[in-house]
Amino acid sequence: MKRMLFRLIAYLVAGALFGAAGWLLLLMYSIPVAFSVKIIAILAASGLISAVLLLMPANLAFSQGIRINSPFAVALMDSVCIIAATIVSLFIIDGYSRWFTGTVPLLMNDPFVLDVVAFMYLPSALVLAWFVTSSGSQIIVIDEAGLVVAGAFGLEKAKWSEVEKLSPNEQYVIVSRLGFPMPRHLRTNLVIATNNGEFLTVYQPAFKSTMKNILEQMKVCAPFRLQSDLDEMEVAWL
Repeated sequence: MKRMLFRLIAYLVAGALFGAAGWLLLLMYSIPVAFSVKIIAILAASGLISAVLLLMPANLAFSQGIRINSPFAVALMDSVCIIAATIVSLFIIDGYSRWFTGTVPLLMNDPFVLDVVAFMYLPSALVLAWFVTSSGSQIIVIDEAGLVVAGAFGLEKAKWSEVEKLSPNEQYVIVSRLGFPMPRHLRTNLVIATNNGEFLTVYQPAFKSTMKNILEQMKVCAPFRLQSDLDEMEVAWL
């Protein structure tokens, strides 16, 4: 939970600072250029520094096992989320700019849309922070005894004698296409069902090489009764 909180604060703080810098870029024509450039540079640098300092404790360092997503993939996900937070912050700052500048907003002129965006900003950032933390911090250890799935929210274990089934679980998100909501494939996770009713989830790695490594180690260590399940996962992932 602490790691997700660091990530959430990083998105909010860096997004706000970068958004403010972007908003000042839009206003450069109405304020002294030298003053604008200095403030923009300070805001941008502060956004970068805050993102780095806050995301460092948000990431886990593992010494063993297979990391589901590499540090590069996690950094890429964080960058995309910060860019999204920057865009939303820019619209919010611009939309409410009349409160502290008295000027007409340059981008966000619809008060209703502005209120909806502002209201949904924190929940959306929270969902993104949870998504990146859960998938980006996960590691799986595979040996002859069984499986260990660890991440930012805890650690789960299962002996091979307890594993009943390995199966793919496809996840979708709703997107808008031509004004109509449509499902879009997000990822295919590996679900490990045990005989005590528990389910361990291994999130789909960003790279096929990681998927292949996981499946190869499982085929070596897993009992024969699970080999057909691994063949199904190989089709789903590779």
